[in-house]
Amino acid sequence: MVAPPNPPSRPGRSHLAWALAVFLFLFVAYNLNGDFLPGNDAKPNVYLALSVLDDGDLTFTPAEMPFMFAWEVSRGSGAATIYPGSWEDRFDGATLSELRDDGRLRVVSEKYYIVPSRREGRYVPMYGPGAGLTALPGFAVARMLFGDLGDRPAVLWYTAKVIASILVAASAAFLFLTLHEYTTRGGATLLTLAYGLGTGAWSTSSQTLWQHGPDVFFLSVGTYLFVRCRPGRAAAFGCGLAYACATLCRPDSALVVVAAGAYLLLASRRLVLPFVLGSAGPLVMLAAFNLRHFGSPFRFGQTVRGLAEAAAITGTPGAWSTPLAEGLAGHLVSPSRGLWVFSPYLALAVWGMVLIWRRPSLVKLRPLTVAAVASLLLSSKWYYWWGGWSFGYRLIVDLTLLLTLFVAPTMSIILRRAWMLAGFTILVAWSVAVQFVGAFAYDLMDWNARPAEYAVQLPGRSEPEIVPDRAAAERLVQDLDGRIVGVTRLDVNAPEHRDRLWSVEDNQIAHYVGNFGAARRAKRAMMQRWLDHPGL
Repeated sequence: MVAPPNPPSRPGRSHLAWALAVFLFLFVAYNLNGDFLPGNDAKPNVYLALSVLDDGDLTFTPAEMPFMFAWEVSRGSGAATIYPGSWEDRFDGATLSELRDDGRLRVVSEKYYIVPSRREGRYVPMYGPGAGLTALPGFAVARMLFGDLGDRPAVLWYTAKVIASILVAASAAFLFLTLHEYTTRGGATLLTLAYGLGTGAWSTSSQTLWQHGPDVFFLSVGTYLFVRCRPGRAAAFGCGLAYACATLCRPDSALVVVAAGAYLLLASRRLVLPFVLGSAGPLVMLAAFNLRHFGSPFRFGQTVRGLAEAAAITGTPGAWSTPLAEGLAGHLVSPSRGLWVFSPYLALAVWGMVLIWRRPSLVKLRPLTVAAVASLLLSSKWYYWWGGWSFGYRLIVDLTLLLTLFVAPTMSIILRRAWMLAGFTILVAWSVAVQFVGAFAYDLMDWNARPAEYAVQLPGRSEPEIVPDRAAAERLVQDLDGRIVGVTRLDVNAPEHRDRLWSVEDNQIAHYVGNFGAARRAKRAMMQRWLDHPGL
């Protein structure tokens, strides 16, 4: 965007056609598994879009979304806590709506993924409004085609998957156009496919409507405008708008807004005003949302929830309580969360950043390296650095777009040396293979809360039989007419099991490779349970 000595030309038709081909290829790849990824983190984004379509607002209430709450049902002298799917669910011979009308039902608590608003009786998504609003056009089209999506959960969640996969595939297309500024078409294609298939873009971001898909889409558009287009006020305005929309989806993207704005202030002041004007709309909207619901423009749902839950999860109060060295090592080299373990080609981004700061021709990438490093350090301090039940490095998955861009300066060297190209190809192949396993087999719980023991009640026995694995439990169920009555799980969210994140023997990749078929079946079963019972 800031004028180099020889401003780059607009991409030609052949570049645009190639970018479109990349988009179509990745969109098909993302949907080949036929799955969507069940996950409560995506639920508020999906249902926010429905709330806008149905009610015209950005909030939830217990009456509208009963499955987002735990309820207490009075029964005689006692009470029971239930997690319903809808008002038609039955308990004690009555529907939930009948229990409500009889005064026997009250809200106990909300699910973790929503937070109370300052507006009485209303709740908002923990992750803010950006992802749901971005997906709104897609859900509007789906509703025109299929009718009320709230009554058709399969259509609802597969629509969310398609929207996410479109956004992530589009981010790769924009990345390709940006990369073409810094390497050959072959190098740009190789790096784009490495990003699209060899990072969590495949296994995570494209598989359901997290924050990640909308965030990387807007980051890719903003970055394209920042480094690739001819300099001008229109590009600056669009860049500010795109980066600010990314911030609306995920607040730490504000670091990119700040870094890009600071660079323009130093290097091309005539572009600062259009950049600021472009970013103003989404940022003001986000500030107004936070002020209305949390009492401050700088207070976010995630920090509200983090302050409430950090002590319970980590034993230490404060949402930014992780020692920096621990969080950084976890993000980079943990056997079950490490960026350089799951997508090792991205280790070359370190080399690329050195070249970016040495070569004057790469000056436009420098502010982006500052933003990326700052975001990595910030995420490393977050109390929940491992991202809960996730596949690999989900908390920092959006950084893979920028990190892949930082690898680009190394390609002129790698492509000229056969042994370097061979090594790079091996790293990319490993990355793609790992993400393939994640896209097809990852099922939320099968490693993150891996069963350690099964309790099987057998006919005629007073005490259940304890067996060490699922296969043994299923044999007892099938051969001796037993039934599974309990499971002991090694949940990585529990402090006593968090050392599993550092175990080489009990690592996530090896687990899913060794249990691919069983994990694939478990994922399909989880998807069906998710569709049958929205309150999961």
